[in-house]
Amino acid sequence: MGKWSKRIGYGIGDLGCNLVFSTMASYLMIFYTDVFGIAATAAGTLMLVTKVVDALTDTGMGLIVDKTHTRWGQGRPYFLIGAVPFAIFTVMTFYVPNFGSGGRLIWAYVTYCLLCTAYTVVNIPLNTIVPRLTSDLHERNCLVASRMICAMFGTALVMTITTPLVSYFGKGDRGRGYLITMSIYGVAAMFIFVLTFLSTKEVVPPAVRRAILP
Repeated sequence: MGKWSKRIGYGIGDLGCNLVFSTMASYLMIFYTDVFGIAATAAGTLMLVTKVVDALTDTGMGLIVDKTHTRWGQGRPYFLIGAVPFAIFTVMTFYVPNFGSGGRLIWAYVTYCLLCTAYTVVNIPLNTIVPRLTSDLHERNCLVASRMICAMFGTALVMTITTPLVSYFGKGDRGRGYLITMSIYGVAAMFIFVLTFLSTKEVVPPAVRRAILP
């Protein structure tokens, strides 16, 4: 496996994450209040509660990765495991069900928590896999730099094209516009995670990692 294929394959993993998570950070509150029909206070409370849940799942996922031992490594399997749920929960989060206000609020809590969990499943391994990919410190720096560049590109892309896509696909129906746009982002992220899995390989055993880490 070539160095550049590994660098690009690893880096675009964060592009996949940011296609959805940057959109959520910038547009989800607007979607909940203006399209979904949740009061601003309820949406704010939802965000706070999910942050607490996210902190717990982050810790749990880190422990799970540490205890994972497969032929594909410790972190890589989760790029595949999380890919499809990430796409599905992205679509569900931006779907407006035909429920009453209470039912919609429950839907928002459930789908957003599921999406945050799916994000954690792929993102925590992405954060921690670099020491398993190479023992070369220069190459590690290149992998991290690639990821940072792809993350920034993903955020810039989302900020540039999301509103035009929502308008284009919605044609006056913002709910439809968000659903189609986020479906595209979710499916794109799913394929990106699969590519990240295929482009990386964990080659550094745990004992070696402990010896070379500062």
